[in-house]
Amino acid sequence: MALPLAVCLAFVVTFPASAQSGRQSPAEFKAALTRDFAKGADLADRDAAGQPEALALLLEEAKYVQAGREPGDEKETHVAFVRSVARRLAASKDGAVELYGGRVRAARAVAAAQREIDARAAIAADVLQNPSISKEKRARLNQDLRLTSDYLRRGMTGDANFVSGTFERPADAKAMDAVVAAPIAVSYFADGQRNWSSIPPQVQPIKLVTTPTPTPVTTPGALSSLPSALTRTVYSLAQLSSFIDLKRGAEVAYEAVSGVLEEGKMAVHRCYRFVKKALIDAGVIDAPNPQSTAIIGLRPNQASMFSQDVQRHPEILNKLGYRRAKMTDLSDNPSDIPLGTIFIYGAQCGFAHYKSAGHAELAVSRAEYEKARAEKPRFHIRPLDADDVPACHYTCAGRSMAYLRTYGKGDSACLRMYVPVKSS
Repeated sequence: MALPLAVCLAFVVTFPASAQSGRQSPAEFKAALTRDFAKGADLADRDAAGQPEALALLLEEAKYVQAGREPGDEKETHVAFVRSVARRLAASKDGAVELYGGRVRAARAVAAAQREIDARAAIAADVLQNPSISKEKRARLNQDLRLTSDYLRRGMTGDANFVSGTFERPADAKAMDAVVAAPIAVSYFADGQRNWSSIPPQVQPIKLVTTPTPTPVTTPGALSSLPSALTRTVYSLAQLSSFIDLKRGAEVAYEAVSGVLEEGKMAVHRCYRFVKKALIDAGVIDAPNPQSTAIIGLRPNQASMFSQDVQRHPEILNKLGYRRAKMTDLSDNPSDIPLGTIFIYGAQCGFAHYKSAGHAELAVSRAEYEKARAEKPRFHIRPLDADDVPACHYTCAGRSMAYLRTYGKGDSACLRMYVPVKSS
């Protein structure tokens, strides 16, 4: 029996589309790339033909990270690359670090492709665009990126002498005998910095927008020098004003919100782990994971243990670069609370009604809070009131200044506040 005309027309119209069904859509391509990257599948032979330039670059970034760090790279920089690529792919950053963080490339003849240079440059820009990153960490990353970029650039141009001097990489000395790459024009400035304008628009780094760091105001009651935490004295924010470490606190806050955005669901009973992870990611705690913080004296279990541990062993606060501050005389201005401040609730303190666990959270900026609120609607993060301090754990919530004063009243209060400080 003859097919109806409409059915025939539909078949003819859909045939070309079905013939091309072998080609993945950009969404399908990225989903497959994310899945394979997350489970450690080899991407070396993956092809991005026909995909948008941004996805092609993302694939190269994933391949670059998956191959491991260059023998002369700092591990910290490579781990930052791994986390950056995982975030771009919407994959687990911790899982990616576990898979790729320890990989090191074998010595090789560096015949780098232009796309490899651009992939690394894009990752570097993404890592360094965080305006809250500390000056020390930025300097370390910049130095390592400069060395490695020069290493790759010289490999591209076939410079057989590039293993000498400042950029010496003994492991690659013999491999360089095999370099046959023809000279390729690479756009670099005289000081060795990459000429970003030569990179295609799709991989241009996001412009770094910085906000001026306010100068701490020295009040009449301010301390002339920061005393050791061993004195166990609790000082007011006014006394500590000239020692607040604004940059490091902002970096802690940035990592806290990044942690919230990584959460697939509210991880109840994991607030202390969350806070310690943010401190590790910001470089405040030198430990491989939140459960390993016993190396500096912090027991890994319940939030209420933080105050107990630093009370018994105050040298922990010296290691962290934090000091406990009084809460009784807090004003009604939430901006008085420094970013990165740690709030620790004791057992059955305020809403932390569990028998012994307590609660932990970090003060963040209002802009970061609103970002988490917009991107995690399932968390039901409530709007802030004018006198609320934005604070995040596995989700975020506002704490009014009156609330903080009430539960933080007195040196033996169940709610305690620890602020980031610098040594001088």
